[in-house]
Amino acid sequence: MAPALLAAEPGPLQILADAAYAAAGLRACLTPGFRSS
Repeated sequence: MAPALLAAEPGPLQILADAAYAAAGLRACLTPGFRSS
């Protein structure tokens, strides 16, 4: 789910990136009116 550039190095940066994308996806699901559909 993280960008290919970050996926190349499996360090703390990758973990933070995965957490950030997961949080963004979760917030997108919980926030009303986030998607314009």
